[in-house]
Amino acid sequence: MSIVNRLDVAADATDIHAAVLQALVTSQNHDMTPCVHAFSTLLFTLAGRYSFPDPEQAVYLALADIQRCCPTWRTSRLPARVWVLATAKRRFDHLARNTVPEFLS
Repeated sequence: MSIVNRLDVAADATDIHAAVLQALVTSQNHDMTPCVHAFSTLLFTLAGRYSFPDPEQAVYLALADIQRCCPTWRTSRLPARVWVLATAKRRFDHLARNTVPEFLS
Protein backbone atom coordinates (compact mmCIF):
# COMPACT_ATOMS: atom_id res chain seq x y z
CA MET A 1 0.00 0.00 0.00
CA SER A 2 1.47 3.34 -0.98
CA ILE A 3 1.40 6.50 1.12
CA VAL A 4 -1.23 7.92 -1.25
CA ASN A 5 -3.57 5.00 -0.57
CA ARG A 6 -3.09 5.44 3.18
CA LEU A 7 -3.95 9.12 2.90
CA ASP A 8 -7.03 8.32 0.84
CA VAL A 9 -8.16 5.86 3.48
CA ALA A 10 -7.61 8.38 6.28
CA ALA A 11 -9.48 11.08 4.39
CA ASP A 12 -12.56 8.89 4.02
CA ALA A 13 -12.68 7.33 7.48
CA THR A 14 -16.49 7.34 7.60
CA ASP A 15 -16.64 4.77 4.82
CA ILE A 16 -14.05 2.65 6.63
CA HIS A 17 -16.15 2.69 9.80
CA ALA A 18 -19.18 1.65 7.77
CA ALA A 19 -17.20 -1.10 6.08
CA VAL A 20 -16.02 -2.42 9.43
CA LEU A 21 -19.56 -2.53 10.83
CA GLN A 22 -20.88 -4.12 7.65
CA ALA A 23 -18.13 -6.76 7.82
CA LEU A 24 -19.11 -7.46 11.42
CA VAL A 25 -22.73 -7.95 10.38
CA THR A 26 -21.68 -10.12 7.43
CA SER A 27 -19.43 -12.31 9.58
CA GLN A 28 -22.40 -12.80 11.92
CA ASN A 29 -20.43 -11.19 14.75
CA HIS A 30 -17.63 -13.75 14.70
CA ASP A 31 -14.63 -11.59 13.85
CA MET A 32 -14.17 -8.55 16.08
CA THR A 33 -10.56 -7.89 15.03
CA PRO A 34 -11.32 -5.19 12.42
CA CYS A 35 -13.76 -3.56 14.83
CA VAL A 36 -11.16 -3.44 17.60
CA HIS A 37 -8.58 -1.95 15.24
CA ALA A 38 -10.96 0.63 13.81
CA PHE A 39 -12.67 1.78 16.99
CA SER A 40 -10.35 1.17 19.96
CA THR A 41 -8.70 4.63 19.89
CA LEU A 42 -12.09 6.30 19.57
CA LEU A 43 -13.54 4.23 22.42
CA PHE A 44 -10.57 4.73 24.75
CA THR A 45 -10.75 8.47 24.10
CA LEU A 46 -14.43 8.50 25.04
CA ALA A 47 -13.82 6.26 28.07
CA GLY A 48 -11.16 8.74 29.20
CA ARG A 49 -13.91 11.28 29.84
CA TYR A 50 -15.20 9.03 32.63
CA SER A 51 -13.40 8.09 35.83
CA PHE A 52 -13.47 4.34 35.33
CA PRO A 53 -11.10 2.32 37.51
CA ASP A 54 -10.58 0.00 34.54
CA PRO A 55 -11.13 1.79 31.20
CA GLU A 56 -10.05 -1.32 29.29
CA GLN A 57 -12.93 -3.31 30.78
CA ALA A 58 -15.35 -0.48 29.98
CA VAL A 59 -14.17 -0.46 26.35
CA TYR A 60 -14.49 -4.26 26.23
CA LEU A 61 -18.12 -3.97 27.37
CA ALA A 62 -18.78 -1.25 24.79
CA LEU A 63 -17.30 -3.48 22.06
CA ALA A 64 -19.55 -6.31 23.25
CA ASP A 65 -22.56 -3.99 22.89
CA ILE A 66 -21.40 -2.97 19.42
CA GLN A 67 -21.02 -6.63 18.48
CA ARG A 68 -24.46 -7.54 19.82
CA CYS A 69 -26.27 -4.52 18.33
CA CYS A 70 -24.46 -4.10 15.00
CA PRO A 71 -27.28 -5.67 12.94
CA THR A 72 -29.43 -2.66 13.91
CA TRP A 73 -26.89 -0.09 12.73
CA ARG A 74 -28.25 0.25 9.16
CA THR A 75 -31.82 0.81 10.34
CA SER A 76 -30.66 3.68 12.58
CA ARG A 77 -29.54 5.61 9.47
CA LEU A 78 -26.68 7.09 11.49
CA PRO A 79 -23.15 7.30 10.16
CA ALA A 80 -21.18 4.33 11.46
CA ARG A 81 -18.86 6.41 13.61
CA VAL A 82 -21.78 8.24 15.25
CA TRP A 83 -23.59 4.96 15.89
CA VAL A 84 -20.48 3.42 17.48
CA LEU A 85 -19.95 6.47 19.71
CA ALA A 86 -23.62 6.54 20.74
CA THR A 87 -23.58 2.83 21.55
CA ALA A 88 -20.39 3.20 23.59
CA LYS A 89 -21.63 6.33 25.35
CA ARG A 90 -24.82 4.54 26.36
CA ARG A 91 -22.71 1.75 27.91
CA PHE A 92 -20.31 4.19 29.58
CA ASP A 93 -23.17 6.27 31.01
CA HIS A 94 -24.73 3.09 32.37
CA LEU A 95 -21.45 2.05 33.99
CA ALA A 96 -20.90 5.52 35.44
CA ARG A 97 -24.39 5.56 37.01
CA ASN A 98 -23.93 2.24 38.80
CA THR A 99 -22.92 2.57 42.40
CA VAL A 100 -21.20 -0.81 42.15
CA PRO A 101 -20.01 -0.95 38.55
CA GLU A 102 -20.85 -4.26 36.92
CA PHE A 103 -17.39 -4.51 35.45
CA LEU A 104 -15.86 -4.68 38.94
CA SER A 105 -17.96 -7.59 40.16
